[in-house]
Amino acid sequence: MKQQWLWGGVVIIIFITIKLSLTIMTSQASARLIQKCNGFSHCQTTNTVSLSLLTYTLYLPFITGSGHEVTSTPTATAAPIPTVTITPTPTLTVTITLTPKPPMTVTPTSTVMITNTATAMATHPATITPIATRPATITPTATLMPIINCNPSNGSGGFTGGVYTTTVAGLKAIVIVGAGYDPQQPTYLGFFLHGDGGNYYRFTDPQDKVTQFIQQHHWILVSPQSPNGGARWWTEYWESDFVPQMRAVMEEMFTKYNICRNVLFGASVSGGSEFVTNYFFPQAGADYPAHFVLNCGGDVWLWEAQQQISALSQQPQVKTRASFDFVYGTNDYLYNTIQKAIRIYSNAGFTVNIDETAGMGHCDSWHSDGFPSADEKISIHWDKIARELKIY
Repeated sequence: MKQQWLWGGVVIIIFITIKLSLTIMTSQASARLIQKCNGFSHCQTTNTVSLSLLTYTLYLPFITGSGHEVTSTPTATAAPIPTVTITPTPTLTVTITLTPKPPMTVTPTSTVMITNTATAMATHPATITPIATRPATITPTATLMPIINCNPSNGSGGFTGGVYTTTVAGLKAIVIVGAGYDPQQPTYLGFFLHGDGGNYYRFTDPQDKVTQFIQQHHWILVSPQSPNGGARWWTEYWESDFVPQMRAVMEEMFTKYNICRNVLFGASVSGGSEFVTNYFFPQAGADYPAHFVLNCGGDVWLWEAQQQISALSQQPQVKTRASFDFVYGTNDYLYNTIQKAIRIYSNAGFTVNIDETAGMGHCDSWHSDGFPSADEKISIHWDKIARELKIY
């Protein structure tokens, strides 16, 4: 009897030891499973239950008294531990780089006609010494039809004869009114678009050739400053263009002065010429077709502008009231873009005249290099056009 109690005590000690060991092992396994499942509750529950069943099987014989040996026969197989891979969401970084329109460097190599004491063919390299007495070659492609009727704006309330520094449509501007202007008689409007740098006030000089021309023929001139404070009229790709502001200038002039709306004279230099050929005429040419003198500039880089030019060429009332005189030198750094504009407007069927001078650079150096100034060229071409139209 004493021996049986002894064996019973041993069994109880062994049972308690095994139970404690299995409990510790189960807790540790459960912790590892929970950590590996990384928060997936179904994984935690399934594997914890499986381990509990294994533990129960190991010490069940001691509970039922079936013997002194421990036989481990699991009735359930632990489910395989899933491998969970978490892929972090990538961070998208977008860098936008705005590249301003680069200055264009051009080395003209085309062959052009030069009119001198004798006509000869010549090739123009990048370094040509300007010859002050060398006349330009003007190549007309068509003769303008004479004006039959003037469509007067019947405006009133503007200045009387004189040169004025003022504002037009909210923009700083120079307005010249010919000394003989009579509001009862319609006259002609010339408008000028300055180049980069904003020299819109150039016509305040009484010796300026354009100022003298306007005064002599009793016309009216408006020279507005670009809306960005005179920096330039053309705009970068991400900027809004200034066509609406120029439209407002034209409408205010029609309101304040009695002007022939169907006969307009435009002029420009450098960046102002690019504004005309790439923005103003393509977008507003149907309302303000004009006879343009485009000094040392011109380009058509917008695809929609090319489509608009083509569409305008199909409108007879625009085509007959618009012409483009390109005035430039073969050494101008904008030579290639000018040629592009000439090609596009010529191919569209517009009247295009070419005034090309060999060895002449950009228009800011014309006068100092001994060539006629841009303002001289404007007065010469406007006079030629007016005579073709039989204005006087």
